[in-house]
Amino acid sequence: MLFSVTIYSLPILSILVTLLFKKKPDLILGMLVTCLIAFFITGFRDGVGFDYISYLDNLENESFGRDFWHFVLSRFALAFNAPSLLFISYSFFTIVPIFYLSKKEVNPWIIFNFLTLPWFFIESFTVIRQLASMSFSLLAYYEMRSSKNLLRFSLFALMSFMFHASSAVFLLTLITLRLFNSSINSKFIILGVLIVVSLSLESFINYLINYFPFILFYLKGYEFGITLALITFGLFIISLGRIPHADASFLIMVGLIINFTVLNIDSSLVRLSWYFYLPFIFFRWHYIFYYLRCYSIFRPMLVAIPISLFYLALFIKGADTESGFFNYNFIFF
Repeated sequence: MLFSVTIYSLPILSILVTLLFKKKPDLILGMLVTCLIAFFITGFRDGVGFDYISYLDNLENESFGRDFWHFVLSRFALAFNAPSLLFISYSFFTIVPIFYLSKKEVNPWIIFNFLTLPWFFIESFTVIRQLASMSFSLLAYYEMRSSKNLLRFSLFALMSFMFHASSAVFLLTLITLRLFNSSINSKFIILGVLIVVSLSLESFINYLINYFPFILFYLKGYEFGITLALITFGLFIISLGRIPHADASFLIMVGLIINFTVLNIDSSLVRLSWYFYLPFIFFRWHYIFYYLRCYSIFRPMLVAIPISLFYLALFIKGADTESGFFNYNFIFF
């Protein structure tokens, strides 16, 4: 177990060192090294992750599902008779957007938050399609709120949807905000739809199953727990006004509503909320302590809180032996 925990800790140690750098070239080099380590760990693993065996079985049976890029990447892996190429490819498409964005912003906190917060890096060992989708959704969100480049937004949104259709709810929310220029009315519309759906969620799901039977796959009772939802709510409270992107707090609030709503049916549908937690990626932890005027006293807590969340998630997942988290192996060992 010690070896496995050490492996997972390597990219976190790397980004902690990077956070000490001041000069732009040093920051970019540190971020690149960190992302390469993360790519290596997630892409070249063997038997690690709850769905690892399922993906191998699907490759053997040539069962590729509905997502375009999963079909393409699965065919690519089969063409070379190398199932490991599937995981390497997904790791590439998950990590590269994170590095691209952190380099563009010259902001190592983007990578730090991706690595430590419990909806991102730790989940890339299991829900590989969704994490690739989330990385491109992050780029779509960034383009919409920062550069407002419609072409790039559309490209990244399309890429996200083609990796995993679960991104549709988040992307439609972004489009609604964009169309109405983030007006109060648009936010009321989104919240109104959420409230209506939440009040009749089970009936709504049963109705959809009649037309989309594959939804049954996501209703297997996988429990995420109230604890993580409450932790997310706590992070939301301390992040208010500390994320330098418009609509960040609103999107996180929508994610929390989805999160607490689907907890009632204990399903993997809670993953829909993860997209709405993407603004946390831009959170700079030291803003909290500047605001409280106690930065020098609590400086170690800048990284202690999110790192603790990472290890909490790791040990919860690793407690299930089927996950393989504490039996880490590389494909070439």
